[in-house]
Amino acid sequence: MTTIAYRDGIIAADTLTTSSGGILSRASVKIGGRGGVLWCTSGDSAWGKAFRDWISTGMKGEVERPEEGSGATIFLPNGDIVVYHINGYELRLGLPFWAEGSGADFAIGAMQVGATAEQAVAAAMAWDHRTGGEIKVLKQ
Repeated sequence: MTTIAYRDGIIAADTLTTSSGGILSRASVKIGGRGGVLWCTSGDSAWGKAFRDWISTGMKGEVERPEEGSGATIFLPNGDIVVYHINGYELRLGLPFWAEGSGADFAIGAMQVGATAEQAVAAAMAWDHRTGGEIKVLKQ
């Protein structure tokens, strides 16, 4: 699966992609940015690519809804967080940090006690066998 963490305008993610317990890639792209907007995808790789393509068009039109277990999040420069999931999208306001994926609980726990986004993903890597590879970091 994956672990993605966001805090203080910084997003971090692992690069491991697995399927049915096997490793598909240790170099997957799960985060990106464009014009001060950061984004991440988790779950199904094909849907994640469709979401990245939608971002690259300037988010024109409607984005396809993700499949069960997949999703994406956009982090706006003003601090708003837009979460895309199977039921559509939700706007989250006033959150001090965010995490998603199979290691999200570990990452949120780490950030609750002061970890950076990068440190939170490292904590998830230590405990979640579906989080691995390298840690990639982007800033707004």
